[in-house]
Amino acid sequence: MIQTFNTSEAAEVLKCSPDQVRALIIAGKLHATNTSLGSQRARWVITQQAIEEFLSPPKVQETKRRKLPATSGKHY
Repeated sequence: MIQTFNTSEAAEVLKCSPDQVRALIIAGKLHATNTSLGSQRARWVITQQAIEEFLSPPKVQETKRRKLPATSGKHY
C-alpha cells in the first residue's frame, strides 16, 4: 500500500512548516496531487516516493562531448 501524507505530515518529515511544503509543491520541486473539489483551498496529498525523490541528491545528466578538430601540431 502506498503511504501518503498531507502537508502537515509532510512538513514533519521534511522538518519545515506546512507553508514551506505548499511553496515547494507550487514551485514544482515536490510532487503532490490536489484532491480538493470545486473552489475550496487546495488539499495536497504527497506520496512517500515523492518525499524520497525530493530528499535524494539531484541526478547529474551526462552531456555529449564534442570532438575538437585535429590540429597540425604547429603552435604559433
